[in-house]
Amino acid sequence: MKKNNTIQKFGNRLKIYKDQSESEGRNFVFFLLTGEKYAVCIESVQEIIKPKEITEIPHTPSYLRGVVNLRGKIVPVIDLRMRFGLPGSELTKAARIVVVCCQEQVLGLLVDAVLSVQPIPENKIETTPEMLSGPVASNFFDGIANLDNVIVAIIDLVKTLRKPPKDHQTRTEGLVKVGNE
Repeated sequence: MKKNNTIQKFGNRLKIYKDQSESEGRNFVFFLLTGEKYAVCIESVQEIIKPKEITEIPHTPSYLRGVVNLRGKIVPVIDLRMRFGLPGSELTKAARIVVVCCQEQVLGLLVDAVLSVQPIPENKIETTPEMLSGPVASNFFDGIANLDNVIVAIIDLVKTLRKPPKDHQTRTEGLVKVGNE
């Protein structure tokens, strides 16, 4: 069977994806959060960058770290640790922003480190176990992969980037209350 290459345009950049057989599965970007492996489908990833100066925005969800200027475009940056309710951490040299496009919106996902790009065979992806279907598992993940006894949580970007409930904590540090507000 002949394999074809697919060329996709992202802004002024082109990326080439090689077609794969069904047994190879889809390609994913693997990364770390608090020492655990996570993955996001590469089809949503535009690029991976070192963290730049992130400008905080008041009255935004606490997991929205702020915005960065990416070649003249303002890109919101989501701290995935905070979004998943994991303990926070200072940025390290290995930290990266995975720039993704989800439902025509460009966003950055702040992660501890990017590990690799590799396929996950469809038969290795299981639905999230029912016992793990708490707020994080059911709201953020598309499934769990077991790759040579290494568990990888596969992120569902649409679910992860959905707006939080109104009672979600927002960033208000440093703001001055004026009048009766």
